[in-house]
Amino acid sequence: KTANEKTANEKTANEKTADFTIFTDGCCSGNGTKSSKAAYATFITDEETKKSILFYSKLPNGATNIVAEGYAIYYAMNFLVGKKWEVAQINTDSEFWINMFTNFMPSWQQNNIDFATKANPQLTTSMWKLYKELTSTRKIILFHVPSHDKKNWSTSPNAYERMCSTYNAYVDEMAQWAANQDIEQNVVYMKNVDVTK
Repeated sequence: KTANEKTANEKTANEKTADFTIFTDGCCSGNGTKSSKAAYATFITDEETKKSILFYSKLPNGATNIVAEGYAIYYAMNFLVGKKWEVAQINTDSEFWINMFTNFMPSWQQNNIDFATKANPQLTTSMWKLYKELTSTRKIILFHVPSHDKKNWSTSPNAYERMCSTYNAYVDEMAQWAANQDIEQNVVYMKNVDVTK
């Protein structure tokens, strides 16, 4: 895992700067219960314009942490549709979803396994279809960021790791905030963010 993280970091830094750098996270309180409160946040920076956008949404009661994290990544990919880009990097602390994209879903497709027989088929089917469409001619890097600063990236001598720690904490905070707001469920809210301040 460490080698893969390093490779993704080096490719982003040395081969080509990502046109879009994206941070995603989801949260859930009461995980696994019908009354759970879940939400996600997706933070996107545009390398060309240097502008940043935050998307967040509250999910219906009963959603899980895994589902919330998945929707954050799905919405990140939805944002890329119709945009001009060659490389996009999606940073997430969800090893589960990275494994889904790199191992499980490719295996299901290769072995003709019906996604409907797996958990959360509506989400996984849509995610995989969109991912394949987007990466047919372009590249998406899925990069794992340790959650809750478990590897002390906030004080790392590596500037990229410090940035990852900062924005991973930010989307985590915004997802938790959204989960506890009196906002409409399944509606995606957007606001421009000035990260220079």
